[in-house]
Amino acid sequence: MARLRACWLPLLLLNACALHTQPQDTAIEQEALSQVRIPAHWQAGANGAEVPDQNWLRLFASPQLDALAAEALQNSPDMRLTAARIAEAAAALKQLEGSIYPSVQLLAHGGGKLGGDNSGLRGVVLSSSWEIDVWGRMRYGIRAGESQYLATLEDRHFARQSLVASVAKAWLLAIEARQQTTLAQDDLQAARQLSRLAQLRLRIGSGSETEWQQAQSEADAAQQQTLVLQLRQAQSQQALDLLLGRYPGQPMTLQTALPAMPGPVPAGLPSELLERRPDVIAATLRVTEAFNRSEAARAALLPHFSLTLAFASLSSSLVSLSNQDNPFWSGGASMLAPLFQGGTLRAQVEARNAEQQAALANYAQTGLNAFQEVEFALTADHSLSLQQQQQQARRDASAQQLTIARSSQRIGASDQSALLRQQRLTLAEEAALLQLQRQRLCQRVNLYLALGGGYAE
Repeated sequence: MARLRACWLPLLLLNACALHTQPQDTAIEQEALSQVRIPAHWQAGANGAEVPDQNWLRLFASPQLDALAAEALQNSPDMRLTAARIAEAAAALKQLEGSIYPSVQLLAHGGGKLGGDNSGLRGVVLSSSWEIDVWGRMRYGIRAGESQYLATLEDRHFARQSLVASVAKAWLLAIEARQQTTLAQDDLQAARQLSRLAQLRLRIGSGSETEWQQAQSEADAAQQQTLVLQLRQAQSQQALDLLLGRYPGQPMTLQTALPAMPGPVPAGLPSELLERRPDVIAATLRVTEAFNRSEAARAALLPHFSLTLAFASLSSSLVSLSNQDNPFWSGGASMLAPLFQGGTLRAQVEARNAEQQAALANYAQTGLNAFQEVEFALTADHSLSLQQQQQQARRDASAQQLTIARSSQRIGASDQSALLRQQRLTLAEEAALLQLQRQRLCQRVNLYLALGGGYAE
C-alpha cells in the first residue's frame, strides 16, 4: 500500500495543476465592444454617478400594485419555468463536479450448483477507478457548468424584473382605460344633450337641419368612442389577469386614479450599466461558459490518464481456488491517447470556438440593446414631461373657460349649447392629459427596467 500511495502522489499533484485563466468581465467587454465608444455620461441627460433605486416599485406608493406584483411572481408559468431551468442547471453542475472524484463499485455474487448462474462462484469485488485530470478537461467542464448555473440565476432575476414591469404597465393601462371610459360617458351625455337642443331649435324654427344633423353625427361618434374605450377597458383588465395567472375577466377593483409621478431617476454612468443589468451579466457568464467548453474540447485532444484499484475475495463450490491469492489486491495505471477519431475531436474544438464567438456577439448585441433602451427611455421621459406640462396648461385654460361659460349661462349671457360645447372641449383636453400621464408613468417603468433597477418582495 505504501508503494501504491507513492505511485499516486505525482499524479495527484498533476491533477491539481493550474488551468488557463478564464476571461474577466472587462476583457469580455473590450473584446465584444471594441468598436463602441462608451461616453462618460448619457447622451439624453441624467448625468451623475448615483446608482438607480433597487426597489423601484415602492416609488409608486401603491399597496395594490405591490400585491399584484407579488401575485404575478407567485402564479406566473414563466417563473415556474425559470425555476425548473435553475434546478436543471444545478443538477448538471453536480453531475460535472462528481466526475472529478474517483468512482467506487462493489460487485457481490452468490450462487450454488442449483441456483444463481450455476457457476458456484461466490464473493465480492471492490474496485475503484480515477481519471487524472492532467489537462483540466473535467475542470473546464465544471467551470462551464458553474457559469451556466449562474447565468440561469441572472435570467431568473431579469425575468422577475420584466414580469413586474409588465404588471405595472398593464395596471396603469387598466386604470387609465377605466378613467377614459368615464370621461367618454360624460362626453356622450353632453353630446346627446346638444343633439336634443339642436332638434328642439329645429322644431321651434330657430335652428337648421344642418345644425341638427351635425349634432346628431357628433353624438353618434361619441357613442362609438365610448364603445371603443369600454372594449379597451375590458381588454386591458384581461391582459392584467393573464399576467397575474388568473382566468381572464375576473372582477377586479382598481384604484380610481393614476399614481403620482415619482421623482427624478438617478441613472448612474453608462460604463456601470453592463455590470448592473441581469441580462448583460447573463450574457457575460455565457461567454465564460463558452470559453471553458472550448478549453475542455482542446484538452480532449490530449491523452487521458487513469488509475485503477481492486480488492476481491472469491470462492467456488465447483472450482478449487488457491487460498494464497484469495483474497487479493490489484492496482494499475493506464493511458488512452486519441490517435485517430476521423476528425471528430478537432471538429468539436471548432464547434466550441464558434460557440464562443457567438456568445461574444450575443454579449455585444445585449450590451448595445441595453444602452439603446436607456437612451430611448431617457429621451422619451424628457419629451413626455414637456408634453404633459403643455397639455396641463391647455387643460387648465379649458377648465377656466368652462367656469366662465357656467357663469355666463347662469346670468343668461349665453345659452346651454355654449356651455355643453365647452364642457366637451374640456373633457377632450382632460382625456389627452390622462393619456400623457399614463404614457409617462409607463415610460418611467421602462426606464427603471432599462437601468437594471431591481425588485424586492
